[in-house]
Amino acid sequence: MKMSKKEHKEMMSEIKEDFMETITNIIDDKEFASIHNITYNNDFTEINMVVDQEQFENSFDGFVTLNLGVSSLFYQAFQGKDLEKEKVTILLEDSATNEIFQEIIYPDVLDEMEDELE
Repeated sequence: MKMSKKEHKEMMSEIKEDFMETITNIIDDKEFASIHNITYNNDFTEINMVVDQEQFENSFDGFVTLNLGVSSLFYQAFQGKDLEKEKVTILLEDSATNEIFQEIIYPDVLDEMEDELE
């Protein structure tokens, strides 16, 4: 598939807006009560989630990391980045202590999940 640079730029802008809207919706959704805030860098290669650690670990809110990680990988792919080299890091920060309690790296975690299933 070929597209002009202008078309690619417009497409990337739409993808970025959609991703940012998804993040806002997650933060605002009462179903994800443990998630207090989500910040990210400009190219979505680093995402920081501020959560209530105990509540987060005792809920299904962790599935949000899968959504964010895979969405970010799609963004990277459309940017033309090499997904063998590029990584997306999701940091989980406890809202009470401001300490990072978990680091999830995509696509590595997907390979780990696949290995566990075998």
